[in-house]
Amino acid sequence: MRIKPRHAPRLFKGIQFWQSKWFAFFASLLAFAIVIPLSPFFHAQATTPARIQFVSPAWVAQHQQDPNLRILDVRINPLDYINGHIPNAVHIADNTFRGPNGQLPIQYWETSKLQSLFTQAGVTNNSNVLIYSDGPDLLGATMVAYLLERSGRAANVAILDGGFNQYKAAQLPTTKAFPRYELGQFTVEDNPAIRVSLDRVKTLIGKPGVVFIDPRPAALFTGEQDLFIRNGHIPLLSLSEN
Repeated sequence: MRIKPRHAPRLFKGIQFWQSKWFAFFASLLAFAIVIPLSPFFHAQATTPARIQFVSPAWVAQHQQDPNLRILDVRINPLDYINGHIPNAVHIADNTFRGPNGQLPIQYWETSKLQSLFTQAGVTNNSNVLIYSDGPDLLGATMVAYLLERSGRAANVAILDGGFNQYKAAQLPTTKAFPRYELGQFTVEDNPAIRVSLDRVKTLIGKPGVVFIDPRPAALFTGEQDLFIRNGHIPLLSLSEN
């Protein structure tokens, strides 16, 4: 279908609208953030719980040939990956890890399915994992990192600071070649200690020393943007929009 010039601005605005809606929807999945100390990447043993940290493009260039490093490109559109990616990166879109559970949409899959997905992507019990995304999908990289952290099996987990755009801006090499790898053993051992249930949240609201941080856009926090059945935020939450 050919788009007439006079309709192009309207189409572009429509695309921008749905991109912002899509980002806001996924951003709303984060109820609060917990800050933990960072450990030096590559220095933990396989039995040590994963620690998420951010690394620079220069770090990626230095370590991308490490045979124990699995690089995951979690951008949603596979054509972005096909058009160019970090050497040795495996594509597995971040929304692959979520789906309906009979009650709600886009919930994380059960443990056995998550284990299968990470195994297919080449992650093993001893892997160091680097995750990156781009643009409005940057949130997806943190969500996949969270899944690895709660598995307790990845020796260390890192996120590329600034995503793929920052990597390209540093004029580092990209490729269109698909890596070949053998599937190893990856076992998910769910660690509930790094998250809280809804019932637990209810007991923590208003308690001294407990701070909830809502990272969603301000319009979602205040409820001005009509997106959900119930809009707004948990009482006493603090807005932290970066």
